[in-house]
Amino acid sequence: MKIYITQADIEETVRLAIINVARKLNIEDIDWKSSNELFEEIKISGHSIFTLLDSYLLNYMAWVDFIQKHKDRDDYNLEERQQLDKLTTNRNSTRTALKNAITT
Repeated sequence: MKIYITQADIEETVRLAIINVARKLNIEDIDWKSSNELFEEIKISGHSIFTLLDSYLLNYMAWVDFIQKHKDRDDYNLEERQQLDKLTTNRNSTRTALKNAITT
């Protein structure tokens, strides 16, 4: 199965995660700040949600890296399939933890 992801998809996913956390923390002027500015404000806020955001973004980018490395293929050997499954599980579980922290 070929999975295709654009740079715009990646940037949007990262930005939305950061914006959602920034909103939860009531950071001001979200619409006027870059993702990097918001990320730094979240980081220096000292809030524990930063750890969840950072973990999600690291796992999301690990999944993206795998997809991009194999973008021209639609067949994976057993080891690659297992690696993709693990990366997908890690991405999904950290995303769920972050989402739960934002919505409670």
